[in-house]
Amino acid sequence: MDSLMVNARAIAQGQEPDVALRPGDRLIIPLNPETRLDFRASIQGEIVRPGDYPITRYATRLTDLIREAGGLTPLANLHGATILRLRTGATRPAEGIQAEDLLSRRAALIAQDTAYYSAETALRGLGEFVSVDFVKLLVHGDSSQNIVLHPFDQVEIPALSRTVYVFGQVVHPGHVGLVEGKEISFYVDQTGGFTTEARKGDVKVIKAGTRVWLDPSETHVEDGDFIWVPKDPQYPFSYYMTIYAQVAAIVGTIATVALLVRSF
Repeated sequence: MDSLMVNARAIAQGQEPDVALRPGDRLIIPLNPETRLDFRASIQGEIVRPGDYPITRYATRLTDLIREAGGLTPLANLHGATILRLRTGATRPAEGIQAEDLLSRRAALIAQDTAYYSAETALRGLGEFVSVDFVKLLVHGDSSQNIVLHPFDQVEIPALSRTVYVFGQVVHPGHVGLVEGKEISFYVDQTGGFTTEARKGDVKVIKAGTRVWLDPSETHVEDGDFIWVPKDPQYPFSYYMTIYAQVAAIVGTIATVALLVRSF
């Protein structure tokens, strides 16, 4: 039995001579391995036709998916839109993520950093955000934001809420109507102002889409954002006595060393 490799496409286009088949010959057309996987991306929220859509690997871009889904609705909140890249699926088994989580614990970090890193790693296991500015892409036409989608990507377009949620140490926590360009103080005033236990210097803005915590100087308030006012911690009297004792011990040690130095 002889085997002959031929280029069927070239033969069909007349670029190579045809091959005569004989009784008993077997014609084998191999399967492209890339087509074995179900390459899809999901788009949900304020889109005309939400759902899962087939994509071409390394070719389908974000605007292609939005166009295929019928475009955005008038209530789409571009500031809160996100893309979550799942790390599980046909090309990324869950066991691989568990192994990466264990490997990442090798770093020599202090306890506080280790706890923070572990939480971030656990969140990454559920999915990683793709850095895309939907406003730049869809309003200003910035093509650099038109990223290529990966299989299992999840695009979420939330609805406009036209509110900001203020909570923590304010008199009347709750939703406040969004007013473009207003600072943190405006929204705090709308909720009755700070309470007496508010830690005013540590107010945070929690972004609607990514839930990232930012200082007011690092961002401006947008639709659906959260404003968190923390509480000034209250410590028992014994805590302050311990601090005073430690300070006194340090001062006493420094004074003793100074006296010894002067005596020589």
